[in-house]
Amino acid sequence: MNNSITAIIPARAADSEIPNKNILPFAGKNLLTHKIDQLSTVPAISSIIVSSDSDEYLDYASSAGVTPVKRPIELSALDSSFADFVRYTTTIIKDQHILWA
Repeated sequence: MNNSITAIIPARAADSEIPNKNILPFAGKNLLTHKIDQLSTVPAISSIIVSSDSDEYLDYASSAGVTPVKRPIELSALDSSFADFVRYTTTIIKDQHILWA
């Protein structure tokens, strides 16, 4: 049995309130980098994936040493279904456990 945990950070660029909020400056970094740094300290997490429609966000993920995964455009719109995104995520993660961050 595989007891590995994959942490997934869903980070789309579109936001109805604050566009690109994940990469705005916050306490010397940005929110995406802070989240990656936090998850990197958890020993039980075997891998971290950033799922995004934004190449810029995916570049941050690569620079931080985590796995960038380009999210399909149909799962990136503001009106896209979160349930569809969850189903999609289960097809790209092979670990038994998923942590949403």
